[in-house]
Amino acid sequence: MKAHGLRAAVLATLAVWAALWGLSLVGVHLHPVIVLAVPLLLLGTVLLRRIELGPPAFPVREPPAPPRVPVDRRLSTLTWLLREATSPRGWDRGVRPHLAQLTRDRLRESQAIDVGTDPERARALLGEELWELVSGTTPAPRTERDLIRLIERIQSL
Repeated sequence: MKAHGLRAAVLATLAVWAALWGLSLVGVHLHPVIVLAVPLLLLGTVLLRRIELGPPAFPVREPPAPPRVPVDRRLSTLTWLLREATSPRGWDRGVRPHLAQLTRDRLRESQAIDVGTDPERARALLGEELWELVSGTTPAPRTERDLIRLIERIQSL
């Protein structure tokens, strides 16, 4: 830092102190902390602006970007469905329709029964719990164990 810059900073600090002293003569009472802090902050700011920074002492590198993993939309959907399975909104909008379609497909493939054309026979074979699932009247399972039991029942068709 040049001596001229330091001299200018000290003179600016003295000028601010003189201005504060002049205010106190006029009757403006300032807290002593302000009288000390304002000129010293001014001096510090001037001094810091004049410091030239060299290169950093150690190399600075950006962290590597995480590798891009291809996202399968079906896995994203499945993750959302399982997370929301026991909430009423997630059940009605996502999980129940998928499980109901799976139940209808398994019933058609294993028993050759179409729920749309033969609902009485389908209801008798499915039982009340699965029939409510297919008809859309079953509430969301309260626990994960209830959901597992329902899926196992579908698998047994």
